[in-house]
Amino acid sequence: MNKLRQELLVRAFKAVIFAGLLMLGRLSFGIAWFAFLALASLAYALIIVIYAFWIWRH
Repeated sequence: MNKLRQELLVRAFKAVIFAGLLMLGRLSFGIAWFAFLALASLAYALIIVIYAFWIWRH
C-alpha cells in the first residue's frame, strides 16, 4: 500500500511539473489553451494527492 501511495505522489509531482511547463509556454507564446491545460493538470494532481492521502488514512 505504501508503494501505491508513493507512485501516486510521483504522478502528482509529474502533473505539477507538466502544468508549470505549460504555464511557461503560455507566457512565452501567449496561447490560452496552455493555461487551460495547465489548470486541468493541476486539478488532476490535486485529485491524485487527495486519493493518495485517502489511501494512507484508510
